[in-house]
Parts: sequence; C-alpha cells; structure tokens
Amino acid sequence: MGRIGLGGIAVCKACLLVFSVADRFGVRWLAFLVVVPYFILFTSVLCCIWSALMERPRWTGLVGVAVAAAVLSQRSSWVILDSLLLLPFYGLIFVIVYKVAGWRRTRRLSGAQ
Repeated sequence: MGRIGLGGIAVCKACLLVFSVADRFGVRWLAFLVVVPYFILFTSVLCCIWSALMERPRWTGLVGVAVAAAVLSQRSSWVILDSLLLLPFYGLIFVIVYKVAGWRRTRRLSGAQ
C-alpha cells in the first residue's frame, strides 16, 4: 500500500512540475495537468499513512508522507490544497473498501471448510 501511495505522489509531483514549467513559458493548455494531482495526491497520502500505521515495512509509508509534505510545501501545489477538505471522505471510502474486502475474504474462507 505504501508503494502505491508513493507512486501516486510521484505522478502528482511530475504533473505539477510539468505544469509549473509550462506556466512559466505561457503554455496555458497544459492546465489539465492540475486535475490529476487534485484527485490522486490525497488518496496517495492516505495510502501512505495507512502503510505507516498498519503494514510491517513502515518505511515506504513514512517516505511517502515525507515526499508528500515536500510536494505540498512547494508553491505550485497550493492550487490543489482545497482538495484537502475531501480527505475525510477518501478515508471513509478507504475503510469501507477495506472492510468489504475483509468480509469477502472471511466469507470465502469459511465457505471452503
């Protein structure tokens, strides 16, 4: 889970980097690159936090959270900070998917006996 989150954060950083370079040169049609990190960054942060708290190789989650903090500290990422308000909803969806997957796994294992 931490590696997935770290990969998502890397994609967000690449999109924001390309957007900031294109903005300096006046290329406005690349503004769609802001949409990708808008939806991916905080779900990736949530995956990294989950990995740091629940999974055994904790270093991937901790590195992901540190990289996300570095990404959010840059001025080009301030445009997506309002999606931080969606973080509780992302967390709720994440917990629901986790619980349903666990329920299906236990149901499948109990049916096999």
